[in-house]
Amino acid sequence: MALRFNSWFHKHNVGVVCLIAQLLMAVASLSCKEDKLVVGNMVPSRNFFAKSNHPLEAVCKTSPDCWFDAAFSMEVSRGGVVNDDILGIYEHARSLFDSGFGEVSPREDHRYASLLDNGTGGPRDIARAAFLYNRSCRGGLALSCIRMIDLVHNEEGLDRTFIDEGYYFSLAISILKGECERMVGESCHDIGFMYDVGRGCTKDRSLAMYYYYLACSYGFGWACSRIASMLEEM
Repeated sequence: MALRFNSWFHKHNVGVVCLIAQLLMAVASLSCKEDKLVVGNMVPSRNFFAKSNHPLEAVCKTSPDCWFDAAFSMEVSRGGVVNDDILGIYEHARSLFDSGFGEVSPREDHRYASLLDNGTGGPRDIARAAFLYNRSCRGGLALSCIRMIDLVHNEEGLDRTFIDEGYYFSLAISILKGECERMVGESCHDIGFMYDVGRGCTKDRSLAMYYYYLACSYGFGWACSRIASMLEEM
């Protein structure tokens, strides 16, 4: 949870997310008949979106990335709690990804993979998720590389012909170091976290402390808190 809980929200299309969130808030008080939308009591299903004029249709149309942004902004606003409204929007995003509406980009690959990985809006498909995470990681998204490390370490039954935990760790570190050098505190924190817990590598508290210090100096508060905890443990 400490690792990049807010990464999509902070790094990707925040303006669009805020616009979508405002739209959702504006329609949240609507009350309608059975075949119309009641935002607070939506029963999620693909058929629901087919027969209703969802208020996001005007903004998102057939963009799965936009629908995903809407669901994620609502999830963040609820402290990570996914209710039926949010699940329904995630489900619709997945149905659009499934239908081929998404672009081939590291961000959209990661988002589609996360829905498949978690079984959101449909059955879990870890093999397809791994393929997309792998492509996203190779495209330069460190978060996908980190998730690949977890899959290699924890998942059984994956095709391991293209999976190498050390390879994904090296890619993740390379991407994150470049961002850290540009004073992106969250990326410095993520390097520290990987060394702190031994995620894809041997634990190294000295390196963890070094990168946490950089992250803290760049204004990333979680890193400052972790430094304080580590000093208390010494």
